[in-house]
Amino acid sequence: MRFFTGAALSLGLLLASGPARAQCVDTDGDGCEECPPARDPADDGPDADMDGLCDAGEIAAGTDPMDADTDDDGVRDGDEPAWSEDTDMDGAPNAADPDADDDGLFDGTELGVETPDDATDGAAGFFVADADPTTTTDPLVADTDMGGVPDGFEDRNGDGAVDEGEGDPNDAADDDPAADADMDGLPDLLEGFADPDGDDLPNALDPDSDGDGIADAEEEGDGDPATAPVDTDGDGVPDWLDEDSDGDGVPDAEEAGDGDLETPARDSDEDGVADFREEDSDGDGLSDAEEAGADPSAPRDTDGDGLPDFADPDADGDGIADVDEAGADTDGDGTPDHLDEDADGDGVFDREEAGDDDLAPPPVSSDRDGLPDFRDPDSDADGVPDATDNCRIVPNRDQLDLDGNGAGDVCDGDLDGDGWADEDDNCPFVPNADQADEDGDGQGDACTGEPEEPGVSGGSADCAAGGSPGSGAALLALVALALRRRR
Repeated sequence: MRFFTGAALSLGLLLASGPARAQCVDTDGDGCEECPPARDPADDGPDADMDGLCDAGEIAAGTDPMDADTDDDGVRDGDEPAWSEDTDMDGAPNAADPDADDDGLFDGTELGVETPDDATDGAAGFFVADADPTTTTDPLVADTDMGGVPDGFEDRNGDGAVDEGEGDPNDAADDDPAADADMDGLPDLLEGFADPDGDDLPNALDPDSDGDGIADAEEEGDGDPATAPVDTDGDGVPDWLDEDSDGDGVPDAEEAGDGDLETPARDSDEDGVADFREEDSDGDGLSDAEEAGADPSAPRDTDGDGLPDFADPDADGDGIADVDEAGADTDGDGTPDHLDEDADGDGVFDREEAGDDDLAPPPVSSDRDGLPDFRDPDSDADGVPDATDNCRIVPNRDQLDLDGNGAGDVCDGDLDGDGWADEDDNCPFVPNADQADEDGDGQGDACTGEPEEPGVSGGSADCAAGGSPGSGAALLALVALALRRRR
């Protein structure tokens, strides 16, 4: 469809039509002043496209003097009713408007055209052959039968015939202003024939008018056509037409979830309010706009779990709920705690300091000082920073490590590193993977120096080379002390 305003062509055609004809008048309404036969034998001036309208008149009205069917609706410009008027006041004359009355039916269909007047007509998608040319509707009256429902709402498929389930545009008796073709709770009259999402389905027939992956029926609100549709952000655009219903800066398409119109939109915090209607979808105290990042159309997903931060209760995947991390940057590194894998910068990942993966209970505070471990650089308050503490959650200022494995003795379940837990080890201070105890007294041979003979107490050696028999008992006492400190 072309809306012609070419000044150069206008000048050329006017010059071609000869001298000014101020003395001529337009008596037949074709846009050209009738002139004496000597000047224009046809009395209508030049008509380059042979559409029945003279070129000068088309230029003045805004149609294309080089195209017999400017709007490609299958009707020659000269045959369009009131061709130079603008019935629907959309800025285009009727001959340049394929739906002059804006009722949802193309003019050619309303006039009963079965075959386009020109082979190129309809190429732009503005011609639909009339399936029942014996009946026509008025292309200049949106509601031909004046029953309260526009012609296009009754002839829903726009083919000019009254098909099963459709109304008759020429019968006012079957007009139903409450009709809802796509059954989304929004009357067809309210939805209209606009197509904002460009899916070639007019709103009245589109279950998702704004193409955001959320069904109009859900966005409408209560499913009652008698009530006004919901407008969550109060911007004057109802949710079913609003690409960002809650005005949080994150498109509804990102907040929808899986985009399946058959399932409810995502409700990340399970509070009964869908994400597209909440400014804090996951209820972590951080706005969706803040969590979405610089480009809300591609929301940030810090932990790469497929769930955008604004819908993720643990955005950095550290096992600590964002609601517990929000609002602080403990180590002052410019990364807020809820996005920082090591919030206190102590060299220990928050996931390790969290205690477990359960987001429900409060984060662990080993020294019970009110500061959770992930924000406490000395979690056990023993004076040794977590970064170097060999037993981070149990006080051990001495940092003893009998087996040198990097785990402080008070935290080490296998003090001698022989693969046996201390509570099961018959010689917990001396490595003895074989747990040999030849005399069966419960004390490993490695702790007695050599096997004892049955009935003979004592031994020639203990855990410390050259020690007295009594030193074995002392070592056992140390074991008991270490075990008690771990508890």
